[in-house]
Amino acid sequence: MVLLVDVIEHVSDPVALLRQAAALLSPGGVLVLVTPDVGSIAARLLGRRWWHFRLAHVGYFSARSLERLVEHTGLIILERHRAKWFFPVAYLAERLSVYLPLGWLNRRAARSSALRWLYTRVIPLNLHDSYVLYLGTSHG
Repeated sequence: MVLLVDVIEHVSDPVALLRQAAALLSPGGVLVLVTPDVGSIAARLLGRRWWHFRLAHVGYFSARSLERLVEHTGLIILERHRAKWFFPVAYLAERLSVYLPLGWLNRRAARSSALRWLYTRVIPLNLHDSYVLYLGTSHG
């Protein structure tokens, strides 16, 4: 198994990266690719404010561009899903304060035992804005 979790959007030659990763696979091996979906509803609604638009990202992929990328590498898509992440509530509240007026609540969390407890909880989150592709070779 080869894992490329939030990597491919950082490289200037994603075809070469996937070909190199594919070469590492044993017969029957799986390459797991996770990357943001530039065509997602969140990306379209938030535009330039979408959280995945970062200076370190040199490439972005939609469903179609990912399919074309995989076609050029000799790999095949075995399965596709949307990524689910696990975040502490405190982290989400901090990140949401960029979009919503939550600063007052975040400051209060330090003084409130109930909020402090809530902010330490970890919750699953699937915003349907990242892909998980399971890739394999056509001969394995």
